Amino acid sequence: SNMAHNPSFYDERELVYEKTPLDQLTALYTNKIVQHIATYKDEPFFLYYSHNYPHTPYKAGPEFAGTSRGGVRGDTIQEIDWSIGEILDALETNGILDNTLVVFTSDNGATEEEYSAPYSGTKFVSLEGGHRVPFILYWKDAIKKPEVIDVPVNAMDLFPTLCEIIGVSLPNDRIYDGVSLRPLFESRSIARSTIEPF
Repeated sequence: SNMAHNPSFYDERELVYEKTPLDQLTALYTNKIVQHIATYKDEPFFLYYSHNYPHTPYKAGPEFAGTSRGGVRGDTIQEIDWSIGEILDALETNGILDNTLVVFTSDNGATEEEYSAPYSGTKFVSLEGGHRVPFILYWKDAIKKPEVIDVPVNAMDLFPTLCEIIGVSLPNDRIYDGVSLRPLFESRSIARSTIEPF
């Protein structure tokens, strides 16, 4: 479903709702993902969960409406947090949490300057507030020591990282801007120069 262009809600090509029930969106996504995990737990899989929220229009589910100090935006973010917890629980229940890399990130910074603090700028400009986003890697079996690092990374690093993890060489017919983040899992340095500009 992409509410910016079409109010309909699809599951693959099947129309589920003519008009997306915004207050059920996170629950619908979460239930589908939990089912997917149960179905494919015995084989390797890649799951890409690209939530519509906190893009507008948004509406929190009944259990989360009015529960944050951040208005409806805060309520929907709390519900997304619940959703991630349900997904991690499903991975654990199905016996694959230890061997699953979970990546939590965003495609861009906030649309409002207040949510970009302490940086200035938003998604529409080239200031850091438009580019600094959460980038959390969780892999119970491989990342033994949780830590916050200050090494600059970006989304282009995911492709070489995933290729290294699954033991596939990068195609050699092009140049890649990303580098594998795998060394960071063991508190080692990545291949990118520290003076390379971002």
